[in-house]
Amino acid sequence: MFDNRCATKTTESNGQSSEPITEERRRSQRIAAAKQISVAILAPSSHPFNGRVENASDGGMRVITGSKITPRTAVQLQLGDLMLLGEVVYCESYCGQYAIGLRVQQSLDLAELAEQLDARLLPSNLT
Repeated sequence: MFDNRCATKTTESNGQSSEPITEERRRSQRIAAAKQISVAILAPSSHPFNGRVENASDGGMRVITGSKITPRTAVQLQLGDLMLLGEVVYCESYCGQYAIGLRVQQSLDLAELAEQLDARLLPSNLT
């Protein structure tokens, strides 16, 4: 359920402001989370900053952060060994911070990738 206790306005991808959306439009269930995540803007590139995943669903998540990010901005998210690439769908003021809706477009398990690279790069007699 949408928590509108602190939301003041929504900035749509077309730049228009609207009242917070309270109806559920997702096809899949959101899962509550409270995980710290690293966020970086891809173009122009930025230094990573911290955020907190509030909830996630198939293909998206809501992240709370101290930085405002314009909709349609490409971002990279890092959560442990998991790297995600996505796009900001909305950004709204939330309890003195910003709630950012993200559409996840790509995910990569870095630990799994490292194992695959090691297996291919090591001489076959050492594996």
